[in-house]
Amino acid sequence: MKRAIGIIVGLIALHVALSLWPGGQAPKADWLADGPPVLVMAHGAGQGIGPQNTLEAAVLSAAAGADVIELDVHLTADGHLVVIHDATVEATTNGSGAVDEMTLEEIQAFDAGTAFREASGAASFAGRGVVVPTLEAIFEALPQAGYLIEIKPEAPGTDRALCDLVREYALQARVMVGSFHLTALERFRELCPEVATSMAESEVETLVYLHKIGLANLAPLNGSALQMPLEAAGIRILTRSLIKAAHGRGLAVHAWTINDPEVMERLIGLGIDGLITDYPERALKVLGRK
Repeated sequence: MKRAIGIIVGLIALHVALSLWPGGQAPKADWLADGPPVLVMAHGAGQGIGPQNTLEAAVLSAAAGADVIELDVHLTADGHLVVIHDATVEATTNGSGAVDEMTLEEIQAFDAGTAFREASGAASFAGRGVVVPTLEAIFEALPQAGYLIEIKPEAPGTDRALCDLVREYALQARVMVGSFHLTALERFRELCPEVATSMAESEVETLVYLHKIGLANLAPLNGSALQMPLEAAGIRILTRSLIKAAHGRGLAVHAWTINDPEVMERLIGLGIDGLITDYPERALKVLGRK
């Protein structure tokens, strides 16, 4: 019995010691350093108000006042970075096929406005010349916007093309890059150390798990922001205490995908740094900016 008590006391002492161990700070990022306290981030370029990941939606979101245009990128067979969520074109166009097996010309022959529907059900963008845009076209149209760009493929190539394009347009301080794939994000960090990155899914999971046992200070931080949902597997993970722990280590916290104004208000009260939403106008209204 005494031995068991000793082990328990030792474990408690170890936990206390580890919880007091000073955690390192997140990499310092100049990304949108002049931005507002809570960033309004247009998910899929603002896919609630225009066709997902299109120039048209991005322009509408920027005009509405969104601080950040969130985009997904893939590389075409002929080496162009295009803005599209899936690895295939079926979900958002009237075409079919894999993005990395088609040329830019082939992809842009499809109608990227056909899948969008207004609240009334009207296909208001169909047949209006909406195409899958290149990232370059969006940079050219909106050079003053902030960007959150997700690398979708895990295979090499997209990371280098993205780094080269960000440098070409001198957008290092206006772009943050993320990915669910840690390997893709690690390659980008090595290639483009001057561009801010968020944390990959596995890095976020590590922080959340350690936070649950009071050891968030031990989580390694290679990105400057946490981007995460409210819940995972039915468990609330985005909490006031997690946000406080993240802030204590220099991390910004962005919640996705938040379309309910009441939830937006609650998150703002918890100290969130960014709302990733399909409807940027809703977030702007909640924040009193519209």
